[in-house]
Amino acid sequence: MVRLERVDKTYESRRGAVQAARDISLEVADRELVSIVGPSGGGKTTILKLVAGLLRPTAGTIWVDGNRVEADPPQGIGMVFQAPVLLPWRSALENVTLPARILRLDMGAARRRARELLEQVGLTGFNDRRVYELSGGMQQRISLCRALLHRPRLLLMDEPFGAVDELTRESLNDQLLALWQADAKTVVFVTHSIEEAVYLSDRVVVLSPRPSTILGIETIDLPRPRDGSLRLEPEFAAHVRSIRASLGLAA
Repeated sequence: MVRLERVDKTYESRRGAVQAARDISLEVADRELVSIVGPSGGGKTTILKLVAGLLRPTAGTIWVDGNRVEADPPQGIGMVFQAPVLLPWRSALENVTLPARILRLDMGAARRRARELLEQVGLTGFNDRRVYELSGGMQQRISLCRALLHRPRLLLMDEPFGAVDELTRESLNDQLLALWQADAKTVVFVTHSIEEAVYLSDRVVVLSPRPSTILGIETIDLPRPRDGSLRLEPEFAAHVRSIRASLGLAA
């Protein structure tokens, strides 16, 4: 589904060039959930934006679903950002269906799909509530529903749960896994949390400090479906320790 070949990205600034990513080669299979972890400012978001076609690589090539990513963002992608980026004066349902309104799609079908998604993430009964009335966790669920409205084959997520409390974060992790398993899509997930990456992923890509290079890729051979009890298992802790060691962190 996603392939990066020897990708570099350098930003030009008044103070000179800043290299964010260097020689990144990575493949993500169809229906795989891959997380990317690494230090702050290490280029994780840059890689996600390159895949989304929001940035152009300085060198190297990127393919999504067999098509080279060039001037325009590829089709069939959904993206969830660190902040929900919602319209606070509109309702939850209106925010989820906004892409359909902009693209002049069938609004009846869009509303049905939006209601299904809001129900799946536990927001039944909140369809008509204005966004400013809802908690941060609820707002991020709405953002996730909006990204899934058009049934994308590839979902890119840029640390979407980093601003919520730990209990809400674990609940959102479980809801993401349920949506992913039900809809068979590919997910690339950026996070600062090693535990979150291990819990969610088939593989975890470990990046170095800037300029980002791939230090290693951890295959997470834990059974699915997963629930919170997995976090207490020795195998889970072993994967966390292995990734921490790749990053040069104490066990």
